[in-house]
Amino acid sequence: NGIPPGADDGYSANINLQFVSALQQAVEIFSHFNLETEAAKYSALERHVRSAVVERCYNPERKMIAETPGQKIYSQHTNIWAILTYAIPELAQEALMHRILTEADLIQTTIYYKFYLFRALQQCGMGDHYLTMLDPWWKMLDNGMSTFGERDGVMRSECHAWSSSPCFDFLHTVAGIYPLEPGFKSVAVYPNFGNLLKLEVDFPHPNGEMKVSLRKTRKNRVQGTIILPENTTGEFHWRRQIVQLHEGVNKL
Repeated sequence: NGIPPGADDGYSANINLQFVSALQQAVEIFSHFNLETEAAKYSALERHVRSAVVERCYNPERKMIAETPGQKIYSQHTNIWAILTYAIPELAQEALMHRILTEADLIQTTIYYKFYLFRALQQCGMGDHYLTMLDPWWKMLDNGMSTFGERDGVMRSECHAWSSSPCFDFLHTVAGIYPLEPGFKSVAVYPNFGNLLKLEVDFPHPNGEMKVSLRKTRKNRVQGTIILPENTTGEFHWRRQIVQLHEGVNKL
């Protein structure tokens, strides 16, 4: 019923890592507004909680974080947060992501929690896998649904916001469009084609409209144009290369 193991007695790695994530975001906000005392306070607290979770719940044999210090139950959910909070070092995150996707005894994410699964997938540089992971949504279409269902299997509610993440991920993960600065002053384009050969995207931006037209060519190269609105700059990322973008038409 949405309550992870250990939550009732205060020993849930899942809940603690969600707390760590909230603290990390608080630090970023406080730092942005030059509130350094508050930033330092919450930075110290998130490091303390994060290290405590790793010390008590990380299993070096499985190379995963268990739900509780007893290390008997494991889930996709908690290890997703281990990636998103950097409780697991960045160099080990891709390997952990593969274990999250393949180890069958893990408690599995349901349709709403896959939003966080996809955030971790993207953080690990594995966004090209996204389009292969849409079976629950294909089943909705096969069932004749025109809105998003509440959960996997028996939908109960057939119009539910928490399963509408493809509306976000087609733009954020597949097209790879997201802000580099507050207010979208600059923008990143970091596409994940998956099995697609081309992308045609219109994206509303505070300064106007972005247009992205890209296609993959042989040898895993990409060609196309990115049009940015006035007073907007950005970066295009492709296979460890970065191209600076300016307002107007950018040919790649």
